[in-house]
Amino acid sequence: NDQRQLNAFDSFLAEQIMASLRALDEYSEQTPVAVVNTKMRWTHGVSLATTWMDMNISAFYVSSAIPARMTLSTGRKLNFRQAGEQDVAACANAAVWPERGFVSIQADGSALVCL
Repeated sequence: NDQRQLNAFDSFLAEQIMASLRALDEYSEQTPVAVVNTKMRWTHGVSLATTWMDMNISAFYVSSAIPARMTLSTGRKLNFRQAGEQDVAACANAAVWPERGFVSIQADGSALVCL
């Protein structure tokens, strides 16, 4: 049950990310997207019990799981790129989910999602 609830939270977040991306004038489905999760970490605002070790963690905590979570939740395949050190630094001083502006377009034209 906890994992189902966490999956529901992840789906909601995926939808919010997609809606925020689409609201940016510069965004298209070809725009590279990087996701940096330094604040949210493995869970959402409502903590859920961890069954054992690393079970019941958010897909947004595992960078390789994010593209699949986004596709499953939105039915769209985004152009993901691996987040680099410059992305982590940019998110350190930027708005993070759930604040407005947690999704932005960077100087190189790519999108950055700060969680």
